[in-house]
Amino acid sequence: MPIPWAAVPAAIVELILFATMALWPRRVPERWRPYALVGSGVLPYLALPGDRGLALYVAALACFPVLWFFVAPRRRGWDLAFVAAMVAMYLSNAFELPFPGKLEILGKSMWLRLGLMGTLFVAKEPGIDFGFWPNREHWRIGAKEYLFFLIPGLGLGYFLGYFRSPDIQILKGIGMFFGSLWFITVGEEFLFRGLIQRWIGLFAGAILYGLSHLSFRTFPNWKHVAITILLGFFCGRAFRQARSVRAAMVTHALVNATWVGFLGKA
Repeated sequence: MPIPWAAVPAAIVELILFATMALWPRRVPERWRPYALVGSGVLPYLALPGDRGLALYVAALACFPVLWFFVAPRRRGWDLAFVAAMVAMYLSNAFELPFPGKLEILGKSMWLRLGLMGTLFVAKEPGIDFGFWPNREHWRIGAKEYLFFLIPGLGLGYFLGYFRSPDIQILKGIGMFFGSLWFITVGEEFLFRGLIQRWIGLFAGAILYGLSHLSFRTFPNWKHVAITILLGFFCGRAFRQARSVRAAMVTHALVNATWVGFLGKA
């Protein structure tokens, strides 16, 4: 759903914060980072017209992903509970209640951004190598795992009847690639490869990733689950080889672009 013109300034602020989230918190003294992160969650909403009580509502939401690690002990069970709570809130209607159709995109972007920054800069979770810009090695590994995925992925898709014949839309595919690389895959690869795979392993992480798509378009969508389990396996291989979510992001974005650009699957 498009954001109304009155919300464009808020969208611009959120886009800037999202695009720079791996950089600016490093410049903030460590003791002030939690407050800066919560403030960055509220900032886009101050640019929205309407009741300023909305900022208080968003501030209450923003406190959760940032302050969780100050309250909960650093144990694997609590970390998994954090991930589950973040996903549950992301899938809920918490960002639609105050201004339907206006806050959903901004709210979910804020939630994803604060979850990532809280994990990186407050919990200081190691071994993720998060960033938006893949280097040459990330591109090489990500593209290689994409090619390895193609034959079993396409074969499984045709066997399941998930797609039947080519539907070439190159421009849509290019748009999907860059949209995926810099937004969709950022959160999914950070969560499922950067965190969950490191905690529970490649195969279990891929299965959990597939099951998270059970309600994609329809429920239960077992065909999509099967394909995304396979995708999760090859994205996991890319992450494991490169030791960076950026390689997995490349694999994931290339697959998404193929679905849209050559097979007409949105």
